[in-house]
Amino acid sequence: MNALQLQLEDLQQAFAHEPSPSFAERKERIERLVAMIDKYEENLCKVVHADFGNRHSVETRLTELAMVRQTAKYTIKHLKSWMKMRDISLPMHLKPSKAWVQAQPKGVVGIISPWNYPIQLALIPAISAMAAGNKVWLKLSERSPRTSGYLATIIGEFFHPLELCVTTGGEDAARDFSELAFDHLFFTGSTSIGKRVMRAAAENLTPLTLELGGKSPVVINDDANLADAATRIIYGKLINGGQTCVAPDYILIKHELIPELKDALAQAAETLSLIHI
Repeated sequence: MNALQLQLEDLQQAFAHEPSPSFAERKERIERLVAMIDKYEENLCKVVHADFGNRHSVETRLTELAMVRQTAKYTIKHLKSWMKMRDISLPMHLKPSKAWVQAQPKGVVGIISPWNYPIQLALIPAISAMAAGNKVWLKLSERSPRTSGYLATIIGEFFHPLELCVTTGGEDAARDFSELAFDHLFFTGSTSIGKRVMRAAAENLTPLTLELGGKSPVVINDDANLADAATRIIYGKLINGGQTCVAPDYILIKHELIPELKDALAQAAETLSLIHI
């Protein structure tokens, strides 16, 4: 815990020396992150496969690396407008004063990422935090140790630890990490662990973003094309072995349509299982 506290203090001091990075600096860091995954794309696919045991490289490229690239592209495209000052109108009795709103970095942002999408759910929040001008500290999941270890290595190649810092380790490390006085803490994972993170963060009044697993309904209208709906439901449910926070969990449909939907779901599952990638 002492070592973690010292690292946090180093990051806080680094932020104090650079409290508001320019657009060019933020853009360059995001582009550097994309260059990192471009350079090591094949190896990233291999370590994810080693952790999962059955994750095809196409699935990793689609659900992890492509999403990181798309997020980076979208962020860079809109970042200048996000950083602009917005004038605010004032009542007559406050004239000739002027007022405006301008987004400012918070400071040091901690990110606790999960194992089911070990690349994108670590790097996408990091892109958002870097775009906002913050220093970023990742705690990578111990349940995908090969991917986490490799990510830590290549991040160390591309980033100074006072720009983007990485910590690995088990549950004790995650607990100690969540107890640090971050300026913002981002957690993705289960509801039960999310409650623990919230309790730990409350001690420091740390603002939180919690992206927790839940129950995702599918609503099917009476006039829907059931074959199309079934294909989309099965795809969403089975991709990444079903380990997706928005994977459909239950279906709301008119009772009379249930038999037809069951047949369509079975047919969709059989068809998709025959597709070899």
